[in-house]
Amino acid sequence: MEKKKKSVTGQEEKSIVKGVRIRTINYGMLLAASMIYILILYATIHLSLKYEELNIATENYVACVRQAGMVTEASEYLTMKARMYAVNREIEHVQNYFTEIHVTKRREAALEELEKYNGSQEAYDYLKTALESSNELMKREMYSMKLVATAMGHDIREFAWELEDIRLTGADQKMDSEAMLKKAEDMVFDTVYQDAKAQINRNISYFLNHVVEATKQQRTDNASMMQRIMNTQRVYIGLLFVLSAMNLVLVIALIVKPLRVYIRCIKDEKRLPMEGAYEFQYLALTYNHMYDMNEENEAALRYKADHDALTDLINRGGFDQICKSKQLQ
Repeated sequence: MEKKKKSVTGQEEKSIVKGVRIRTINYGMLLAASMIYILILYATIHLSLKYEELNIATENYVACVRQAGMVTEASEYLTMKARMYAVNREIEHVQNYFTEIHVTKRREAALEELEKYNGSQEAYDYLKTALESSNELMKREMYSMKLVATAMGHDIREFAWELEDIRLTGADQKMDSEAMLKKAEDMVFDTVYQDAKAQINRNISYFLNHVVEATKQQRTDNASMMQRIMNTQRVYIGLLFVLSAMNLVLVIALIVKPLRVYIRCIKDEKRLPMEGAYEFQYLALTYNHMYDMNEENEAALRYKADHDALTDLINRGGFDQICKSKQLQ
């Protein structure tokens, strides 16, 4: 008899208990939440990388502007010293001029520094051309210094040994001191010199324009990408919110609500309805099975109490119970 009851109970479990398991829901929600968190983490890392690229682009721009300024400043410094020596013939200007060339070397340092940055080759070539033009102009400045040194009889071999290799033309050697000084001054102030300086400044301006355009484009691209990443993050956060709301609804529908119903039914000594998650339906099925068995046992005990064991007829106690029931009616 017991085996039969177990078999029937197993059949009922298969046919009646059809709810979703809480464990399955938990695993599904955990998997979905983990995937969304991973996507958010990936988007955050990607956003950090783009932000870093934006910072690098800004730093490169600042560095390029600073290095271009160094080239311009050094070129103007050499021009000023060459002109001052041509005008007031003080030997310290020659010394300062060659100190810039041999010791300070701001133009060369700027160009070497720019090689470290990943910028446009065309922009780099403009600055390199400006430096080469400045070097060419130095030949004119040194020739002017040679004229002044020759006219004034200055001995500048100690710090300006390059001037020893410069040979004055035959016509210039025949000039008197005044003519030499006049020509030296003209060489660093005439239109040829001015045009060469203007070309250097134009190349530096071209370099800066390329740097500005490249930086603006990179900033625009990175800002656009960062905006897309942030929009994607908003979507992922929205999905996470929806997932949390769904989890709350499922908990209320499959756990909280059935628990409240079951508590009320147990207090009222009623059978439990088959609702909620699989575990609750299985609990209700088991409870109802025990409830039915308890009802059957109580009915059997009442029957034995009210009937004679030999004749199976109502005994005195059962008869009195029936009479009391009639009286109550």
